[in-house]
Amino acid sequence: MRTTIGVIGQAIKNSSIYLPIRNRAAALASTAPPKDYLGQMKAVFDDFVQRWRYVRDPDGKELVTTSPVQVFKLVMGGTNADPGAGFGLGVGDC
Repeated sequence: MRTTIGVIGQAIKNSSIYLPIRNRAAALASTAPPKDYLGQMKAVFDDFVQRWRYVRDPDGKELVTTSPVQVFKLVMGGTNADPGAGFGLGVGDC
């Protein structure tokens, strides 16, 4: 469990500097008033929740995506040209 959490933490750090993910988060955050940091986080979270679809890992396996490009395709739903695994909706597990 500790190893998995470490891998997930590193994937989050790597993905946070991937430009398409940062641009989307920045665009969503800009819908909140200036310096309303809670509102900015809520805008990003609400977008994520609206587009997210839970998909279980196979029994007995813990799958973790660490590539920022793949995180974008799976979690963020990809792009119009490449909608990722969720056909424009994010997919994955906890």
